Amino acid sequence: MAFIRRGDYYPSRIIHVGVIDRQVQVILQGEGLATRIHLYNNTGHGMDWAFTVGTPGNSPTADQAPPPVFRDFAFVNDINTGRP
Repeated sequence: MAFIRRGDYYPSRIIHVGVIDRQVQVILQGEGLATRIHLYNNTGHGMDWAFTVGTPGNSPTADQAPPPVFRDFAFVNDINTGRP
């Protein structure tokens, strides 16, 4: 589990969370709506997501079990001019 404190976060690219074992469930916990992730400016030439989770060396679309959990975040699309 990873805890992200309240605040506004402006990532410049996709945030990749690496795990060692596919059987590990990743839980990202924010401090409620006060934890705001502003989507990076994706011009449509890159990937359409903000987070990826996978084992090292695998592509972001690698399967994992169980799926990651995101709790108490607000995702804000005020910068992204690419596809939704």
